Amino acid sequence: MRSSRLAFGLVLLGAACGAVEVPTERTYRLPATSEPARVAAATNPGVLRVQDLRLAAHVSAERLMVADGPALLRAHELDRWAGPLDRLLTDFLVLALRRTATFADVKGPLDGGAESNWLQATVRDFHYQRQGDELVAIVAVDVQLRRAADASLLVARELQARVPAKGSTPSAAVQALAAATEQVVAALARLCRELPADAPSEPVGEPAVPVGR
Repeated sequence: MRSSRLAFGLVLLGAACGAVEVPTERTYRLPATSEPARVAAATNPGVLRVQDLRLAAHVSAERLMVADGPALLRAHELDRWAGPLDRLLTDFLVLALRRTATFADVKGPLDGGAESNWLQATVRDFHYQRQGDELVAIVAVDVQLRRAADASLLVARELQARVPAKGSTPSAAVQALAAATEQVVAALARLCRELPADAPSEPVGEPAVPVGR
């Protein structure tokens, strides 16, 4: 009798364990959220090369991050980027800048050919935070635009954007981060429109090597 009860208990325990849902890891890309508004052509549009973006030391290359207060950042255990975040952002930036039609062409780090200008950028913030029941995406990027002919500095600015998420899930936070990144791209396109008149309009020589690389 005792052995029968023990066997029945084990069956119930096994059934209970089988009903437990095991958490699964989720991976995210950065989706384009809207068609960027085309800005007026730059004075000297030329060809832009976007160098590999860099991440500040506190920005995770692998996981979605949430800020709890001014100093504490936590990484999601199960919500990860589909690839290294610096590469995802570099590809996103190249495509988004092409879609603004600010330049005659926008090249990635490995694309062939020469360029008129090149862009370096460091991602200072890329996370979301909770404000009451709302999630807000926060993106901050330091950008430097240089002329390829002599590496002279044309633009240096920190660009920031904050976008409320349309929901309270990690997926909604990712959508808001993508939208905030697009706002940064739009601000960068407006700055590029104001390039100095002496910036060359045609690619010069071989692709330039960024300072410090």
